Amino acid sequence: MRIAAVFVTYGDRRELLLSALNSALACESVKQVVIVDNNSEKSLINDIGPNFTKRTGKVVRYQRNAENTGSAGGYAQAIALARSLPDIDAILLLDDDLCISQASIEAASEQMLSQPNVVFQIPRSDRAEQFAYLNGTKSPTISTNSFHDFSLVSLPARVRRARPQRVSLVSVEFATFAGLVIPINVALDVALPDARLFLYCDDYDYVRRIINDGFLVNLIDVAPLTSIDASWNQDHHISPAFFDPYASPTRCYYSVRNRVIYERKYHVNSNLLYAANMVSLLSVGLLISLFEFRSPRATFKRLSLILSAIIAGIKNDLQHRRP
Repeated sequence: MRIAAVFVTYGDRRELLLSALNSALACESVKQVVIVDNNSEKSLINDIGPNFTKRTGKVVRYQRNAENTGSAGGYAQAIALARSLPDIDAILLLDDDLCISQASIEAASEQMLSQPNVVFQIPRSDRAEQFAYLNGTKSPTISTNSFHDFSLVSLPARVRRARPQRVSLVSVEFATFAGLVIPINVALDVALPDARLFLYCDDYDYVRRIINDGFLVNLIDVAPLTSIDASWNQDHHISPAFFDPYASPTRCYYSVRNRVIYERKYHVNSNLLYAANMVSLLSVGLLISLFEFRSPRATFKRLSLILSAIIAGIKNDLQHRRP
C-alpha cells in the first residue's frame, strides 16, 4: 500500500509538525508527504527542503499560503495536491500535532486491501468518544433535530446504560479529518472540502458527502494517533466548550455557525424541534457558565457571539467572518 500523508499547519507549531512529520516518515507505507502551511509565523522551507528529502528518501511537497485559509481551505488544497500525485493508493489525513505508528497504518492498509472502496478512520488518543463508539457505549450518529448533539427526545435513551460490546470496526456518519485513510479512487470521486466553512464541521461535511456518494466510513480499533498538544475544546469544564468566555472567540464563532449549517443541511426535519433543542442547550449552558466562571459580563458577551453565529448559520451565511 502506497500512502501519501497530508498535513495542514499554521501559527507557531513548527516543533509539533516536525514531530508528527517524522512519525509519518518512519512508516514504510508512507511514500510521499504533502504539507500545506497556512501562513505560519515562520516558513518551514529550511526544515523541509531538498536535503530533507535526500535524507529521508521520501518526497515532501511543501506549499505555503500567503494567508490562513483555515482547516477547510488547507485540507482542500492538500487533498487536491495529494490526489494528483503518481503511484499513490490512498491519502492519509493528519493534524500537525498527531503522531502515527507503523502498526496503525499496517492495520488500516490490511482493511483497505479487502475493502478497497471503504474509507477508514484511525482513532485519536484525545477523543474518548471514538473509543465509546467502538465499545458500543455511544452511538456514532447524530440525532435528528439535535443541536450540538443535544436532543430532548434522545435524553431518556442516554440515561439508560448501554451494554459495552467491543467491536473491531464501526460505521460512522461523521469524522474528523485527522486519521482518515481515503482510497485514491474515493478521493478523486468526492468533491474537495468546502473551503468556505473555514474552520470546524468542514470535516463532518466532507465525510457526509463521502457517504452520500455511496462510500462507507469505518472507524477501526487500532493503535490510536498520539496527540502531542491539547485541543481548545478538551478542557475539563462543566459548560459546553463554546460557552467558555475565555476561549478563542474565533473558534467559538466558527464551531457554532458551521455546526448550525451542517445540522440544518443533513439532520433537521423539524425546525420547531431543532429550535427547542437549541433554546434548551443555550439556557442550560448559560446557567452553567454563569455558575462556573462567575463572570456575568464575560458570559453574556460570549452568548452574544454565539447568537450571532447561530443567526449566520441559519442564514447559511458562509461569507460572514467573526465580527
